[in-house]
Amino acid sequence: MTLSSKRSVPDAGRGAIALVAGAPRPGATVREDRGVPRANRRRPESRRGSPAPVGMQRVESGPDGDWVVRAVTGAASAKTYRCPGCAQSIPAGQAHVVAWPLEGTFSRAAGMEERRHWHGGCWRARGSRR
Repeated sequence: MTLSSKRSVPDAGRGAIALVAGAPRPGATVREDRGVPRANRRRPESRRGSPAPVGMQRVESGPDGDWVVRAVTGAASAKTYRCPGCAQSIPAGQAHVVAWPLEGTFSRAAGMEERRHWHGGCWRARGSRR
């Protein structure tokens, strides 16, 4: 190999692997047709769940019954609420979830009066709480 054919790569430290632009990562499988496969592929819609568009409501069924769930944007929340999942406050301006039972304690209309504001993570984890 002649001196002119060598590529100059800055020293990355002991034991480091120098990567050359355009070369596949070490251990990556190279496809003949398209090169290195993408690592950030989107999951199919069925595996992701079906998040409701903001302002739209959906009905979710769980071990604790059927719930009407609505996503609230940070811009649409003007008050501070207390999350029943973690007992922490949800400050004004933070996106969160509003949920109420599909069937209220006494009637369907009473369910709306029982609505609660939850952090999104607390709402998704409510089934694993004691």
